[in-house]
Parts: sequence; C-alpha cells; structure tokens
Amino acid sequence: MNRKVFETIQQYEMIQQGDSVCVALSGGADSVALLAFFLRNRDTLKISVSACHLNHNLRGEESERDARFVRDLCCREQVPLFYRSEPVGQLAQEKHLSVEEAARNVRYQFFEEIAYREHCKIATAHTLSDSMETIVFNLARGTGIKGLLGIPPKRGDLIRPLIQCTRQDVEAYCEQYHLDYVTDSTNLSDDYTRNLIRHQVIPRLYSINPAADRAFLRTIRFMGEADQLVEQLARQALASWQTQYSQWYPVHDFLKLPSAVAHRVFSILASHAHVAMSTEQYDLCMELLRQGKGAQQLTQFVFFTVGSNGIAFKKKETQEKVDFTQKLEALSPGKQVFCAVGRNRTACLELLDCEQIKNFQDKKSKGLKNVLDYDRIYGTVIIRPRLSGDAIRLPGRGCTKSLKKLFQEKKVPVSCRESTPVLQDDAGIIWVETFGPSERTAVSNQTTRFLMITILED
Repeated sequence: MNRKVFETIQQYEMIQQGDSVCVALSGGADSVALLAFFLRNRDTLKISVSACHLNHNLRGEESERDARFVRDLCCREQVPLFYRSEPVGQLAQEKHLSVEEAARNVRYQFFEEIAYREHCKIATAHTLSDSMETIVFNLARGTGIKGLLGIPPKRGDLIRPLIQCTRQDVEAYCEQYHLDYVTDSTNLSDDYTRNLIRHQVIPRLYSINPAADRAFLRTIRFMGEADQLVEQLARQALASWQTQYSQWYPVHDFLKLPSAVAHRVFSILASHAHVAMSTEQYDLCMELLRQGKGAQQLTQFVFFTVGSNGIAFKKKETQEKVDFTQKLEALSPGKQVFCAVGRNRTACLELLDCEQIKNFQDKKSKGLKNVLDYDRIYGTVIIRPRLSGDAIRLPGRGCTKSLKKLFQEKKVPVSCRESTPVLQDDAGIIWVETFGPSERTAVSNQTTRFLMITILED
C-alpha cells in the first residue's frame, strides 16, 4: 500500500511540500490506514497532519462509539481534530432528501468549510474497491463516459490518496502495523445497494478475472482519455459561440454537434447554474431545441429556455437566506457587543484605544485586518449578510470591486458566502470578513480609536 499511495500522490500532484493535510477520519480501516500513512511519512512529504470527524447520529450508540474512538486515536497520536455532530436523519426529513444524500451534503460542506478556514487539503479514504463499486452501480443504472471514471482522484482541495489501493491492500496494511479500527455494522448488511455490489457482485468479477482491479484501472484510464477529448471539443464549441454570439448559444450550431459533445456542453452550462442534469432532463431540453422554443424547469430556481436569441439557463434568485441584520447602536469604550452571524458563529465588536490596540497588535501576528478607524465611520453601524450588488473599495487596490468578484478571486466556497458578515455605515460598506476594512476606514498613523471585530465559532 505504501508504494501505491506514494505513486498516486505523485501521479496526480496531490500534495506539495509545506501543505497541511486533514484526513477525513471515520474510524474505519480505510481512514485509519490513511492517517497512519501520513503520520509515518509526514517528514518525508514535509506536511502537517490533522483529522476531521462528522458524527451523522444515524446509528445511535455505535455513532458515539466511533466518535470516541476517533477522539482517543487523535489524542494518542497528538493529531489536531475538527469535530462536528449533525442530526442527519432530521435534516433529511426537513429537506425531503434521502438519508444518504443528506449525509453526503452535510459531509462535503463540512470538508469545504475546513479546507477554506484552515487552508488545508482534505484527504478522504476512498479506495479502488470503492471506485469499482461505483462503476458497477452506475452501469446498473445506465451511464455515460463520466460514470465509468469511478471516483476521481482529486477535486479542488479534496484528495483521495488510496484510490489505487484495494480494500485488501488496506487491511494488509492495518495488520502489518497493528492498527485498530472500528466497523460500521451497516456495512455488513445487503440491505443497501452498494453493500450488495460489494458482497455479491465484486467477488463474482474476481472469480472471472483474479486481476479485476487492474482491469478496472485500465478502463478508468481509457475512459479518462475519451472524457478529456469530449471535454476539449465541448469547450472549443462554447468558446467559438461566445465570441460570435456573446452570452447567447445558437440553436442551429448546437444541433450540429455530435451527441456526446452536445451532452457535455449541456452539462457545462448546467454546472454554471449549479444544476446536475438528469438524462430525462437532457432529453426534454433536446426536444425543446428541436422545436425551437419553450422552457423546461430543471430545479426550483433554474430554467432552461429556448427562444429567438438562442438557448440559456436562467436562475431565479428567490432562495431563502439567513438574515442576521442588526443595528449596532450600543458601541462604547470598554463594552463588547455580540451578535449572531449565521449558524454557529458570533461576531464580537469592541472599541479600543491606542494603548489597547498596541497590545493587541503585539500579541497577534495577523495584523489589523479586522480593525477599523472608528472615527471615520459615519452614522449607524449595521452588520448583515451580503446583498446582491455589494461592492467595496479595499486599501491599495485603486478600484471598487463587487463582493461576488472578490469571493471568486479568493475561491471562497459558495456554502460560506451567505454567512460572510458585512459591516456598513451610512456611507457604504466599511468591512467584509476575509477581506478586511474599506479604504476609507482602514487604520492609519492618525487613528486614535479602533473598532475591532472578532468572529467566534460556537
């Protein structure tokens, strides 16, 4: 396993020297082996290692057992642990999702937030065996090229170093290094489709070809090459249309595309609107294209439209947002003002004088990014979520930029944007979390009173 993981990390350029890697640690054999690998090789890789654990609260005492095991393991190995507990079953009911889908959404949002806030990569313990099961599952439902690629080795800050190792490799590694782990009892039942594939289908494939795992790897490689070609042709088509037709996409040129390329163009455009199109939706959209007019609702907020100008994906911005808007009229020296800024987060605002801010600056190495010149604030201070059209002029930039562009430049996850607090006074926006104060309210040598903002994680 050791050799395969090193080769995978190098092949897909997963880790660079100096990186911080956070292992998604469930307590099972795969994730325990992955953590052990990084701890044994962190000096060689020149990385720092942490772990994260999400308690889904789906298996009662067994979920608590797994959480205790993970805490004890991280304590024993002196590994920093990020822990969260979520009532996934309740969330699934509230949002009308399957438990599996709700769990996945919560889990990956958790990963996304950790990667953003801790500036680290998230390493999950998906194996080649998991990828084989995914391909078989996709085949059973019907799939295209992407469905035959299995689980991708990396996606953004998410890396999967075990993706070329089988479950047998992992178990042998655990045995070699005497690693303890816990077993999820639901993995033993064939009531779930993936377990049925794992226990019944995959062993039959090995009986046909003892090197089935290697055969799957070859298939993944060949499908990957085909996928890259289709992607290239789709993006070339989009680039030429945007040059000729601005933001409209021509119906007649679209209908000339080979089917695989047309499907990929649809997928790219849909992803821009944050929509994952089903095959049924694609077929309905193609029928509208052939008719030359009409609209098809893809989600509650996104429509595909065909008209005289061409085709487009239109988004209806009516999604409910958490509003934590609050006027801060009680700011005074020596008094801290607290207000909630979204889920599990609180902003603390405090007025400081020169001596206090000097002490603060001496103790903090991050400087004065969250400190404003209080005497350059006009009127009432309001803290709120961002709004459409918000913009700020940051110090030293020489221009005003929309928060949307700043978020994109900084690669702030979509899930974090709505909970990003914004401060404004009667003259405009004066501070945004992550980016700091506006040019007008930035501290200078003449500043005598400072407004300091601290974001606390509940």
